[in-house]
Amino acid sequence: MIAHRILRQTAVRFLLCCAAVLFIASAASAEERTLVFSPPDWDVGTVSVGARIDLTLVVRNTGATAVSVSLIPTCGCLSAAPSRLHVRPGANEKILLTFRPDAGPAGEIKESFLIQTDVKGQEWQYYWVHGRAAVSFSDKTR
Repeated sequence: MIAHRILRQTAVRFLLCCAAVLFIASAASAEERTLVFSPPDWDVGTVSVGARIDLTLVVRNTGATAVSVSLIPTCGCLSAAPSRLHVRPGANEKILLTFRPDAGPAGEIKESFLIQTDVKGQEWQYYWVHGRAAVSFSDKTR
């Protein structure tokens, strides 16, 4: 009986230690490479069809190793320069985003860039572009 209880307590302690080690290791690797995008999304406000709006997106690597980042526009009205970059640990990199609304109806804008990285847990994400499209003055006179 006593030997069985000691064995069970030892097994429980061993499992708790293993769980603690795994938790600490996963937390350390999650913190190792993390990207922060500023601003977190892009509100273009109210824009006329045919206008050009630019935004400088800042990508910060808060981790301990370099990270690869690619921005893939999901429509022809968006572009990024550069579209691929490497962000060193603790560094900030800038990407020029451009939005040129296509001809289309006035109303809500909801577009995005697909972001691909080599950060575990952040491999694929969206960078949202939103606002309202207004009919341009030249469109009103037609």
